[in-house]
Amino acid sequence: MTRTHLCLLIPILVLTDCSCRKTDAQRAREEREAMDKKLRSSLTLFPYRLVKLSMRSRNSPNRPKALDAVSQVLDQSRALPQTVTTPTEAAKMAAVYGELLLAVVAARESMKDRDEDEFPTLLTEGFGVMPSFDPYGNSEEHLMLAAIFFVFDEADQGNRLPGESEIVFYELSRATPRPSWPVDVNQFARLLRGGTFHAAGSLYAAEEELTTSVALLDDSDAGWSGNDWREHLRGAAHFIRALNRQKLGRDEGVTEDLEAMLASLQRLGVENELTWWGQAMVSSRRGRFGEAAEAIERLAVSSNLEAASQASMRDAAKSMRDTGSGVPVLLQARASAILVQALIARAGGLEKVLAMVLGDEKANQLTSPLVWLDRTRQHLVLATPDLNPIDFVKAKWRDGGHLWP
Repeated sequence: MTRTHLCLLIPILVLTDCSCRKTDAQRAREEREAMDKKLRSSLTLFPYRLVKLSMRSRNSPNRPKALDAVSQVLDQSRALPQTVTTPTEAAKMAAVYGELLLAVVAARESMKDRDEDEFPTLLTEGFGVMPSFDPYGNSEEHLMLAAIFFVFDEADQGNRLPGESEIVFYELSRATPRPSWPVDVNQFARLLRGGTFHAAGSLYAAEEELTTSVALLDDSDAGWSGNDWREHLRGAAHFIRALNRQKLGRDEGVTEDLEAMLASLQRLGVENELTWWGQAMVSSRRGRFGEAAEAIERLAVSSNLEAASQASMRDAAKSMRDTGSGVPVLLQARASAILVQALIARAGGLEKVLAMVLGDEKANQLTSPLVWLDRTRQHLVLATPDLNPIDFVKAKWRDGGHLWP
């Protein structure tokens, strides 16, 4: 090849490389399309949706008959204890959820032509509670359930079950914003979508959602109901985007987001586990490893962390002092699970967090049924195999096995 030929070839190769490289927007669109496809074919999602359909239609004259058996077993499951302490209780729980899985599978044809939003809401019909906020309908309930299950999942120290992010996204996909929603509620929904995309590994879709969220939060003319709430949302948006950009490998963006998060929390006068972690990360990224270790040591003595997390923090601080290097990768990866759990504990536990979402009176009435619904969907997720569910259950009972440990 002559030098002239080589000079002509280089621009062609460069142009070809540029034309094949996908933009963030293209990657985000592909991730959204993949998530939609996954939701439509999800084996782990359909039992949850069918349980909700059964609960919502229980008193409706046009209810599918196949759901009667599901409702009967659901009533039995609500009487089960929250925790299993004896072999007898474990056997009873396994039997009830085994019957529930069989009933759900037998009623699966009902999902083809019926939709849960045809019927009254889950809280009013299934649990007999009218939420205190108005208006309350399908969109508001889907948004509320998405928020609650997101908190449930994040509070679980990252021990996610298959399909959990699918359930949150399913609820969000139906939480259609209304013109009557305040701007901060719309922003909360967008922020939750960003967090869910991140948890599901759709990092470009999350980046797109969170960047739009940050831009709107910076708009002082958007009609915010209060600066404090807006500042809380801004801090949360920067925190989640920092975690997302960390996975994308955009280090400078991570540092900028963490500094913006700390600025929001400082304006609010907040000092807690999130600020200590943020200070440690920023100091480490700026090469101030002694300051980073001090911040992690403050985090390590927090009474809102579990003993295992406290030990991880102490080890991380010691490692940083001994090696003069940054925060261990494992500690960065587990930040979401550790910090959300700590903030829920600081807020007074899951019941208090639900009270913030639902109002004190309604939260007291709904804590038990919502925990039951979460437990039910977890058992069904664990029990739904990639095989034909009926054959799976029959084989388990025939062989004398157990559906759940």
